[in-house]
Amino acid sequence: MSLNCLCANFEVVSPFEYCDIVTSTTHKSLRGPRGGIIFYRRGPKPRRQGFVLNHGDDSTYDFEEKINFALYPSLQGGPHNNHIAALAIALKQVATPEYKAYMQQVKRNAQALAIALLRRKCRLVTDGTDNHLLLWDITALGLI
Repeated sequence: MSLNCLCANFEVVSPFEYCDIVTSTTHKSLRGPRGGIIFYRRGPKPRRQGFVLNHGDDSTYDFEEKINFALYPSLQGGPHNNHIAALAIALKQVATPEYKAYMQQVKRNAQALAIALLRRKCRLVTDGTDNHLLLWDITALGLI
C-alpha cells in the first residue's frame, strides 16, 4: 500500500506542499493496474519573501525532460490503452465517498493490528500507527 490514497482522502498530510517530485504505485491501495506514477513540479519556481526557492540555473523547474529521458524508452515502452483505461477508473474511484470509507477502514484495521500485537508483547518500532503501515521489530523472535 502507498500513502497516495491516504493523501487523496486527506487522511495524512500531502507531500505535494513539501516535495518537488512525488512517486507512488498505481496498484496496492489505489487498486489500479500494476505500475507507478510520478508527479513533479512544472513552471516557475515560487518566490517567498523576495527570494527564489530551490535555486538552479534559472527560475523554472526542469524535471520534465530529465524524468522523461530517464524513463523512455529504456524503462518504459509505449502506452497501452487498456492500462490507461484501468488507471482512469481507479483514479475516478478514489474520489468517491465509498473509497474514502474504505481507506478509513484500512487505517482502523492497521490500528487494531497494532493494538493486538502490542497486547501480545510484540515490539512495534513506533508503538503504534497513524496510517496503514506497521514496523514490527522481530529481533527478539530470533528470526534474523
